[in-house]
Amino acid sequence: MRTHSQSERLRKATCGSCLIAAPALLLVGGLVHPEETTGTARQYEIIAGNADRWEFSHWIITASMLLMAGAVLGLAHQLHEQRPAEGILGGAVALVGVVALFAVAAAETVVIPELGRSSEAGAAALYERIFEFGSTRWTVLLVAVLLLPVG
Repeated sequence: MRTHSQSERLRKATCGSCLIAAPALLLVGGLVHPEETTGTARQYEIIAGNADRWEFSHWIITASMLLMAGAVLGLAHQLHEQRPAEGILGGAVALVGVVALFAVAAAETVVIPELGRSSEAGAAALYERIFEFGSTRWTVLLVAVLLLPVG
């Protein structure tokens, strides 16, 4: 039986902790998150009425993605020991998804609640323009998020 070094035990414990904490925080963020709809005008009304809740849920989701990066890297390292190509490829693809979801959650943490809190007349129109599907860079990020489960 092979004995593990102290650094290897720490790496595996950290990976295991991230594997438990990241999905748990993501679940909490999803449960706290206000309702989402496909209509941008209605969605803006929801955000304006729940700006603090929106911001809080996205902070939790952003934190979960930081932990998810640790989980993905730890799993990729574990898999790399047995199957190097699959470990590197799967880890890289999943990490792109993690970074994309982190970027979306971080942007929605900072920008969207401020639009909801704004008393400016054009804030709703700006929100609608930002989130028109297919016309912004948001679509690229949202598609990249799908790489997380693929990886």
